[in-house]
Amino acid sequence: MLDRKLNTYKRLTRIRKRQQDWKAQELAAIQRERMTLEERRASIYAAQQNILNNAQDRKKYLIDAWDIQRYYQFERHLARLGDDTDAEIRTLESQEDSCRDALTEAMKLRRMMEQLANHESGRVSRHLLKTEQRLLDEIATVRYGTRRQTEKSSTEQEKSVQEDERTSP
Repeated sequence: MLDRKLNTYKRLTRIRKRQQDWKAQELAAIQRERMTLEERRASIYAAQQNILNNAQDRKKYLIDAWDIQRYYQFERHLARLGDDTDAEIRTLESQEDSCRDALTEAMKLRRMMEQLANHESGRVSRHLLKTEQRLLDEIATVRYGTRRQTEKSSTEQEKSVQEDERTSP
């Protein structure tokens, strides 16, 4: 019964550990995706700045309005992409926070199961020690009783031998 309960706690601890690992992997995936989006956002902003600089240079030397207009249209397109990427990053940050909270909760549950398993293991060990002590006490009692019985019977035999020697002519 005690081993069964201990095995149940150990099994639950392994399950909690797997859940914690899954949460950690989920968090890592979200963090990788966020980092990728941040790199993309940085490249978009760099391209946007480059387009603006090119448009400024073109203004100085060329007066082609269509060409400059296309530069500014592309710049606005990059600005929209940057804003969309920022929105995705904010969404991932909120998901990351909730996933981190779930991971923290999973870690707490795993630690709690480990503590329960350790407590149960200690309880099983104490029970086994008590059982062993009872058995050893019983063996010692039986040995003492057997030794005493043999001593008593040997002394009785000696007395009967002595009485036989006294009564025999």
